[in-house]
Amino acid sequence: MKIQRAVLLLGLLAVATALAAQQEVYIKVSEGMPMISFALPEFVVRSASPQAKEAAAAVHDVLAADLKYSRVFQLLPKEYYGYIRPLNPEKIFFKDWDGIQARFLLAGEVFDGEGGSVVFEGKVYDVKGERFIFGKRYQAEKSGWRLVAHKMADEIMKTLAGERPVFTSKVVFVSNRDGNDEIYLMDYDGANQTRLTYNKVKDYIPALSPDGTMVVYTTYRRANPDLVLRSIYEGRERVIASRGTNFSPAFSPDGKRLAFCSTMDGNAEIYIYDLETGKTKRLTYNSAIDTSPSWSPTG
Repeated sequence: MKIQRAVLLLGLLAVATALAAQQEVYIKVSEGMPMISFALPEFVVRSASPQAKEAAAAVHDVLAADLKYSRVFQLLPKEYYGYIRPLNPEKIFFKDWDGIQARFLLAGEVFDGEGGSVVFEGKVYDVKGERFIFGKRYQAEKSGWRLVAHKMADEIMKTLAGERPVFTSKVVFVSNRDGNDEIYLMDYDGANQTRLTYNKVKDYIPALSPDGTMVVYTTYRRANPDLVLRSIYEGRERVIASRGTNFSPAFSPDGKRLAFCSTMDGNAEIYIYDLETGKTKRLTYNSAIDTSPSWSPTG
């Protein structure tokens, strides 16, 4: 009887110890750094032309969308601007903008340029410090208005938040919207979608170069999964690998080399292609499958 009680007590002790070891842990997650208040009033249009007014509205809308997407800046509500004097780019009344809790202010002006283009000038101010930080001037035709906004947003992110440019980046993707799997290019926000390949065969697994000028992808154009490098704006192409199955390309950070997977030697291995010399080097030697390479930030 005593032995049974001893066993029971040991069993209860073990259960208690296990429960103590599995005690629930609560972790409180608080919000990170608050977003920075940013004043982006309507731009001052220095022209009576409909084009200048249209450009001002277009650039303002895209720039506002970029800053909202950043999650770094918080745009002040439009109704706040009704409580202060209208924007005067030639004389900034910092007390007014500080009164509606703006940390930074972008004063924008739009006027007609040469040859039917429009000029956008933006100046960013530190409201609390009552000082000018930086300014940019861009001239573009209608097709470049969105790019002007993205470039200005990149400058704001780089100068005020120390972030790398993202709003002028591009995205490559595959779509069968035209009846066949083709390669397309678009802005980071989905605008300006452009078809890059025109084939009756499948093109897939694209990768974009760091400078956004080249795309590499796998194509069955020659009845084999070849790897092809294409210059986006010049239209020139070259075959990188044509023996075996070739896929999963990845550009090095400097854009000078290309890592990819290939079965050119009979097994799926990782290779490096040098874009300057045109030479291919095998990296892995395994009986297993090696695939989906990616580069470290330093290459």
